[in-house]
Amino acid sequence: MFFVPSQANSVDNICLREFFESNNAWFWCGFAFAYLSLDDLFEIHEKIDFKLHHWLDALAKIKSNAVTDKLDDLIVVMVLAAAIWFLIRYRDTFTAYPMMLAAYAFACCLVLLMVVVDFLTNSGHILKFFLGKALYSDLKSFLYVIEESLKIFACSFILLGSIAPWFGNLSAKY
Repeated sequence: MFFVPSQANSVDNICLREFFESNNAWFWCGFAFAYLSLDDLFEIHEKIDFKLHHWLDALAKIKSNAVTDKLDDLIVVMVLAAAIWFLIRYRDTFTAYPMMLAAYAFACCLVLLMVVVDFLTNSGHILKFFLGKALYSDLKSFLYVIEESLKIFACSFILLGSIAPWFGNLSAKY
């Protein structure tokens, strides 16, 4: 039998397609957890934001401004949308573990709240308008702590949800 590259390519494409289309919820949970850990460690989405600013300036001569400074929030929202899609896509797997599903759903809510706080405090224009400059400057560091706390709690609930299946039927299910 001879090796034909075109046949091997089609076989590889079919295997790759089956991998992405099949029920690989556990792989994607691990992938998402690894991404979130690496993003926190290496500030991946912040570096993507920095590169986007560079490319916008180089290609379209768009300088950094209040609108383009929200790009990192948009990246986090896209990751959140992917997480929500993931929960919906693999809901049959997660409904077997209600504690896991609840923890992941609550983590998504915390991340959404974190994005809202980050959006409001990023340049401060909105909060300065509603609260005034003096009150905003007093609350800014407190709001930063709230935003970081939401991120830590969201990661904690992701971790809690991820270990729920290990507890078996007694504590992972109601």
